[in-house]
Amino acid sequence: MQRQFQRMDGYGAGGSAGAINLMDLQYIGNTTAQPWRTQANVSFVGSMMGDWDLIGNGGAPLFMLNNALDPLIHYSDVEPNMHDRLVSKGIYHEQWMQYPTITDHNMHYDQYPLADTGNPYMSASYGNSSKLVMERAADFLAYHFTATGPINIVVPEPASVALLFLGLVSLVGATWRKTPRGKRKP
Repeated sequence: MQRQFQRMDGYGAGGSAGAINLMDLQYIGNTTAQPWRTQANVSFVGSMMGDWDLIGNGGAPLFMLNNALDPLIHYSDVEPNMHDRLVSKGIYHEQWMQYPTITDHNMHYDQYPLADTGNPYMSASYGNSSKLVMERAADFLAYHFTATGPINIVVPEPASVALLFLGLVSLVGATWRKTPRGKRKP
């Protein structure tokens, strides 16, 4: 089954062939000003299939989950060349690994992935296998789409929206005429 790249509201996600398409589109050359540039990307069991040397500046943060013994996507394409290139271009990335005993080309959502110990961005996560794969991906996206993350998006608090609504209602109420239409004074 071939999985495809999909862009959804500012982030890119792809699995297998879709992850290859995603990474080629998002990281080959400087994509900072491109209309298809995403704010963050998630790649499951994918790589750039040897195009790691084409990674340019300005790439969005990248979450990757791979399997060192994957028979289709060879991890030797990712480590160390792709990681070294991402680091040299200043692109934040997280590389998570499935259990070392897995030898298939699947995404195992029910596992607690291991942090790649060769990744300088993940030193605080070495040996921490306390969350499932999907929790790790959700944390990654939540961080990169919050006002406290590296990409600042202004999101009003619900209380602020409620106060704005009440203020508009009060303004309309204060300007509303109580005089019937036919009996207005000149």
